[in-house]
Amino acid sequence: MSLFVLNSSSSIKEKGIDELISFIETNDLEWIYIIILLVYGLSITISWFLGTKKNRVEIEKLKLENSSLKIDITEKCKTTRKIYYEKSENIQVLLRLMIHYMQETDVERAKETREDLKQTLTIELVPSFIDYLEMYELNYEGNSYKRKDFVENEAMKFLETMKKIGDAINHPNILTRMNKPSFKFTWASLSPVITFVDKNTKFYKIPTKKNFNVTLAELDIVDLKFFGYYRGEKR
Repeated sequence: MSLFVLNSSSSIKEKGIDELISFIETNDLEWIYIIILLVYGLSITISWFLGTKKNRVEIEKLKLENSSLKIDITEKCKTTRKIYYEKSENIQVLLRLMIHYMQETDVERAKETREDLKQTLTIELVPSFIDYLEMYELNYEGNSYKRKDFVENEAMKFLETMKKIGDAINHPNILTRMNKPSFKFTWASLSPVITFVDKNTKFYKIPTKKNFNVTLAELDIVDLKFFGYYRGEKR
């Protein structure tokens, strides 16, 4: 039944069009064709204009969303940087306390402070720097110059600081008086930093690469090869 109605409707439309064409030709009303074409052309123009306007609105909307996202990432980058610096200050306080207790021969309190120092280092300071690094990487995605700058002025300094903190915690005199084993960093804990430096250091930056490898070796997580120009897995 519905198919019959559909077919009937189509045939009625075709018949109506044929009658309209016949009427126009019989009465020499060809100018109506021009009007029809103009109306058709105008409708196409209006549709194109509305479509273009809609596209422009969508594009501007996406730009606004991207801009808002960029601002959000930039703010998060600043926040993570601030948190990392705060954690660094906490580490410095704990280091001074540990040294103070050792000088006062209060070994028990020095031991407690050393344990606090190790925990703060592994579960606060290192993760806070990795958060900062990841937000920086996201904020400057595609900007190789900014990433190179981060390698030299942030990542390398961070690793060198870890080396100095490790030296303080593992000072022979401290280990002897506390009767404690040495503290060691692991590859896993620093792997995001190592990966970032490797990825953003060009092959021709030989001094940077060598300094990086030497620092990792001093952290006792790699073995040096070929005078520090290459490194191997720590056995």
